Parts: sequence; C-alpha cells; structure tokens
Amino acid sequence: MHALAADGEPPATALQRLLAVRVAQDRGFKPALGVLERMAEDRTLEAHLRRAVAEAIAALRGRRLERPAPSLPPLAAILADAPATADAHLRIDEFRLPPARALLRSNVPVKLEEWRRKILSDGSMTKPFAARMWTRGRMCADAAALLPYEIARRFGNARVHRIVLAMQLPRSGGAPLRLWAHLDGVFDVAALRAG
Repeated sequence: MHALAADGEPPATALQRLLAVRVAQDRGFKPALGVLERMAEDRTLEAHLRRAVAEAIAALRGRRLERPAPSLPPLAAILADAPATADAHLRIDEFRLPPARALLRSNVPVKLEEWRRKILSDGSMTKPFAARMWTRGRMCADAAALLPYEIARRFGNARVHRIVLAMQLPRSGGAPLRLWAHLDGVFDVAALRAG
C-alpha cells in the first residue's frame, strides 16, 4: 500500500507530475502553457508543485519568478546552541542561491565531453562499440540530471532552506576536526526512515 501525498495521490505520481513540469520548463515547451495555467488554478496541489508550476509559466513567458524567503527561526537562537569553542561559523541560505537545476543541466555537456575523449583515446575501438559507448555516456550524463528526483522519490521531497555549520579546527594536541550542523526546512521523517 502506497502512502498518499497531501492531495491523495501516491508520492511517485506526485513526483512524476513535478518532473513533467520541470521538463516542460527546461525544454522551453510553450504548448504546455495551457495545461500549466490550469494546474496553477488548482488549489488542491501541494505548495511545492504550485511553486514549480508558477516558475515554469514564468520561464516559458520569458520572465523570472523570484523565490520568496521562507520564515526561519532567528539565527541568534540557532547559534546559541552551537558549541562555544567553534573557530568558524558558516551559514548557507538556500533560497538566496540560484536554482541548482541550471548547474545540473550544465553537467550533461561536461560528461559527454569526458566520454567523447575516452572514446577517441582508445584507437582500437570499433565503430559499433564506439556508438554503444557514446550511448552509455549519454545515459550517464542524463542520469545525473535525474538524481534529485530519484532522491526525492526514495527519501521524500525534503527542502532545506538554511544550513548553519560550526567548525572546531584540529588542534596541535591531535584533537580532530569537529563539526556541528543545524538544518532548517521541510522534511518527511517517515520517508527518510523508509528510504
């Protein structure tokens, strides 16, 4: 029996809908605008899917949709829990970073170039084998872009809004590097446990 998403559909179906929206956006598939606009009017969709639909509509119309900052606990309250002996603190606000999907898209040509060089460097490779190797390289490059969706399918659609790290550097007496971390966001604990 599948656990149901908030709108009553299995999590895999909800993830497929999110993936379809992202593919339409990434491929610039403007005929999808009608379907996306109908989805945007559906108030039963989960918040993250509604947000993805709004981003896709804006991208297909040539506009950029600013991501709203989530409400987070005060940083002072979090740092009060950090070790007092920390040498360095690092705060990463995910909502202030550019979307990571562009970075994942840029990974595809890099991986393909790696496979092309591997194929060309092996002078004994026959044409049919080189074609199979190129196909395998293409599949590996495309698989990297699907990784976030596979992680979401397996561990739930967690969204990290802020990461706060405190580091205590190694001392001369041989004390190891110590890290303390605090994550703010939305997590599905049951899906994490099951994954």
